[in-house]
Amino acid sequence: MRYRQYLTSIVNHIKVSSAAGALLLVAGSAHAITVSGLNPNSSSYLATSGSFGDTYSGVAELSIVRSDLGYGVVEGCSGALLADGVSILTSAHCIADANGVERAMSAYVRFTTSTGTYSSQVVSFKVDPSYDGSATSPHDVAVLILASPAPATVARYSLYAGDPSDQIMTLAGYGFGGTGANGYDAIEYPAGTLRVGENQYDPYAGTDDLMFDFDDGPTAQADEAFIAPGDAGGPSFIDGKIAGVHSYAERIVYPNGSSPDIDNVLDSSFGEVAADSSVTYNLAFIQSAMLLAPEPGLMILVGVALVAIALTGEKRKRR
Repeated sequence: MRYRQYLTSIVNHIKVSSAAGALLLVAGSAHAITVSGLNPNSSSYLATSGSFGDTYSGVAELSIVRSDLGYGVVEGCSGALLADGVSILTSAHCIADANGVERAMSAYVRFTTSTGTYSSQVVSFKVDPSYDGSATSPHDVAVLILASPAPATVARYSLYAGDPSDQIMTLAGYGFGGTGANGYDAIEYPAGTLRVGENQYDPYAGTDDLMFDFDDGPTAQADEAFIAPGDAGGPSFIDGKIAGVHSYAERIVYPNGSSPDIDNVLDSSFGEVAADSSVTYNLAFIQSAMLLAPEPGLMILVGVALVAIALTGEKRKRR
């Protein structure tokens, strides 16, 4: 996942990677889940707990070797298995460089189910051709094709075709864990554990990047969560369908030096803001990149949704 910081009128783009278990201030990647509660390993957040069953078994942990990251560096991201059972939806920046050029050499995915884990090799990488590598590109999506279909025990997910603005969604990812009060903790809560939690898209999210913040106090959702390193490419679900793909996080510094970020560090703590790439906005590419035929009639629904969204007015400007 990528981080960025606003300072007066200057935007500084900071990229982080969970490669090899350490943060690298280099090319693209990852994020994980920090939570509003005190224990990221509570059953309320662990997607593999008995209460969730295999609902989130189709969320994948990705290990990616790229030509631009150096010898021995493995990029860690998240993704989700689509309805055809062989296509993985993730972020473009997990496999592409800052110019939008695909750099993946090899990749493996791992799914965790109630009956064990399943791994598969990726045989094809497809980056949205509109992705230019910029930190806030609304086309930060990619589709990976597996060598063979995942077992039937691994959940498949449909694509959300409506307007996600102002809707509560469920975040999922394999990144670092932590708390809103202290940010992510790569030592105490390393990447590799699938966590979930709720948040809510901005009321004026519009059609491209879908913004959400990390609240503390009475306005927060009961199990509010936020993305952190290792979660990039992971899904946000609305009604069990993928509505967004985790893309980047940012902190805001106002001209007077104040910030809603509680600790003035870009670390997935309370007061920071993040964005998903919209599935609705990128649906044409996603469906064209899938190995098997897309769901019938979905493009018609998306067309209706985009018209309805356009009529609601101009999207709120970035803070």
